Amino acid sequence: MPKYVVLRYANNRRIELAAFVAAWELYARDSFGQSDWRNFVMPILHRKNKFNADLKGLDSLCRLLSVDSLNTMQAALPFFEDNKQFITRLENAAINPLTGRAVHGAKLTKATLSYWESLNPAEQKNARKKAAALLSAACFEH
Repeated sequence: MPKYVVLRYANNRRIELAAFVAAWELYARDSFGQSDWRNFVMPILHRKNKFNADLKGLDSLCRLLSVDSLNTMQAALPFFEDNKQFITRLENAAINPLTGRAVHGAKLTKATLSYWESLNPAEQKNARKKAAALLSAACFEH
């Protein structure tokens, strides 16, 4: 039975957990140069402003995955309430890549990483394809 990350401010859009983890992996590697994406604490950097591709963080990743809510903040406190079994919010645990200052961050939970590891290689590959398609589509729309 699939598990889902919910984006409340994108009309409760549901992203399959496997696709979300794959998107996290791709985004952590491409946007932050993180090869250890499993332990990466991603800056949240949520904001009410329009989407800004230069401001890398969990909010930007969620906006990209939201498909049609690119200019709506996604990674606010309700996001963490809705998805607490998958993602943990950490106070001042990440670094803002633009300023170098400590900011709130997010990390995948152990349960999420265990779920990912339980998938067979074909399922992981399929999730990566879905994630890449979602991220690419959003980038072309932007």
